[in-house]
Amino acid sequence: MRGKIPYISAVAITILFTSCTSGWDNESKDMFHQSCMEDAKERGLDEAKSKSVCDCRLETVQKKYPTLADAMANVEKMMTDEDLRKCE
Repeated sequence: MRGKIPYISAVAITILFTSCTSGWDNESKDMFHQSCMEDAKERGLDEAKSKSVCDCRLETVQKKYPTLADAMANVEKMMTDEDLRKCE
């Protein structure tokens, strides 16, 4: 279960503030990254490791889900995605 909530939170927060069909605009990327960073730090990762993990996760999610709508439609898959887990 560890690490699953941040993906949902990041995507849910993003969807509240942006349009689903607009893709990954800067605001969406920033919100996803910020939420990820907060989670990583809460799990005890230092700043550098948190940034590395979150950069990787954001890049991976954007490649797999080219729009925010795609990401929202695949939240369950994101929670168990092996490529996202490799970012740790």
